[in-house]
Amino acid sequence: MGGGGAGGGSTNAGAGNARGGAGGGGGAYAISNLTVVPGQTLQVIIGAGGTGVSGGNGNNGTPSFVGPDANPNNALVRAAAGSGGAGNTGGGSPAGGAGGTVAASVGQMRVAGGNGQNGATGSGISSGAGGNGAYGGGSGGAARTSADGTADGNPGNVAGGGGGGARTQASGGARTGGGGAGGKVVITWVTYDLNISSTAGGSVTTPGEGSFTCGNGTIVDLVASPDANHRFVNWTGSVGTVGNVTAAVTNVTMNGDYFITANFVRHWHLTVSSTAGGSVTTPGIGSFTYDNGTAVDLVAVADEGHRFVGWAGDVSTIADVYAAETTIIMSGDYSITAEFEIGGPIQYQCNLVISSTAGGSVIEPGEGIFTIDNGTVVYLTAAPDIGYQFERWTGDVGTVADIESMATTITMDDSCSIGAKFTAVGWYSIGGYIPVGGCFIATAAYGTPMAKEIQVLREFRDKYLLTNPVGSSLVDFYYRVSPPVAEFITDHPSLKPIVRAALLPAVAVSTLAVNATVPDNAVMVSLLVLVSVVAAATLARRRESRI
Repeated sequence: MGGGGAGGGSTNAGAGNARGGAGGGGGAYAISNLTVVPGQTLQVIIGAGGTGVSGGNGNNGTPSFVGPDANPNNALVRAAAGSGGAGNTGGGSPAGGAGGTVAASVGQMRVAGGNGQNGATGSGISSGAGGNGAYGGGSGGAARTSADGTADGNPGNVAGGGGGGARTQASGGARTGGGGAGGKVVITWVTYDLNISSTAGGSVTTPGEGSFTCGNGTIVDLVASPDANHRFVNWTGSVGTVGNVTAAVTNVTMNGDYFITANFVRHWHLTVSSTAGGSVTTPGIGSFTYDNGTAVDLVAVADEGHRFVGWAGDVSTIADVYAAETTIIMSGDYSITAEFEIGGPIQYQCNLVISSTAGGSVIEPGEGIFTIDNGTVVYLTAAPDIGYQFERWTGDVGTVADIESMATTITMDDSCSIGAKFTAVGWYSIGGYIPVGGCFIATAAYGTPMAKEIQVLREFRDKYLLTNPVGSSLVDFYYRVSPPVAEFITDHPSLKPIVRAALLPAVAVSTLAVNATVPDNAVMVSLLVLVSVVAAATLARRRESRI
């Protein structure tokens, strides 16, 4: 609020006339929001009210303002002052002082002061009242009336009220106008609380830790300092105005009450070495730094003619100290060594799980769970039931030599599960029953699948024919061509004795093979037996055809 102008004075009047001075103008009002920075200096000037003059014009008030210096023309915010009222020395109606104007003020909001009233000359007249200060400021000094006789003007009221004019009776002496009221400056500011803390492993050195009061818009520097063997991670909490949440040196702009935490993490040193005969390729040989809780991959590679033995040293958090590829969890400073020795890969055992679908079985090595050394080559032989055929091996077949062969191999490089898959190819009924897993022609010749000769032939098939690729192919061929011959024998019972006689060599060879030692070339023996069976059936069929 600017200072109010003084009221006008008055002098002796002629006979029968009274004279009243004009009122001073009220001070203007202005307001602004200013942005300041720490250490900035501003001049705050409170405007003075104008002083009255005996028998003369009242003085102007001075403006209230805030600026970088004492020059009101450089003000950042300024409220203009009211002008003084004119004195009444020669009669007439002197003009009241103008209130402080909007044009002469500076601010986001500006309001003009009230104008002083004019003075007057004549019988029973009053002086001019002072103008009011703007926007609810102080009121102007009241006018002097005939009841007051000869008197000085009334002063204006704080803040910014203009002074009232003086009044002189006829033949009265000179009188002084009322003084204008001083202006007023009100400074308010918005503050917010900044609360800063840190986790273990470091501290906030700028501005420190605790609670700080900051003005609205203040930019506060933040500096986080980690302890030894720690590192700064990030700022968390009210971080919307933090410049960089992952930078240890940054700032925050205060637009509210904020709670901010500096986070630190412990880091550890991992020292890796190796003995002769190999090296550590991941993470390498040397010293490395990792955050607490980090899982670090370890890969040891043996040189040619050497093998990895294990990890030695601080191995308490290594997942598998005997594995060349493993991990270590960093929860301390560790020193570890990869140890190698001369020799090939270290043997370890794997589990081989074997199963089959309906329609057959795995006869070598059987079905179930087998524990086998790594690197071992295991023979696999699948045997289909009658009416089924082997389709393929399924499961973990990456090291199976031929997944479509009934007789093949698998190389054990890890635990695995495989299955033999069979599919139906048709069924043949011989004498009212279905020969499952047996011999079509022999079953037809002996009349029952329980005959001891059939048991011998079946055991020979499983032990010798299905244990090699050639024998497996012979069995496949036999199952394709024998069902019609068996049906023919069943339909002509007179052929059964002939077929049984023809089967005697096959049964004899099979018995020797099952119960004793056979020549090394088991395939030739297998072929002899199979040819004997087919030949017996063919001979019987031709004989019956001639009859």
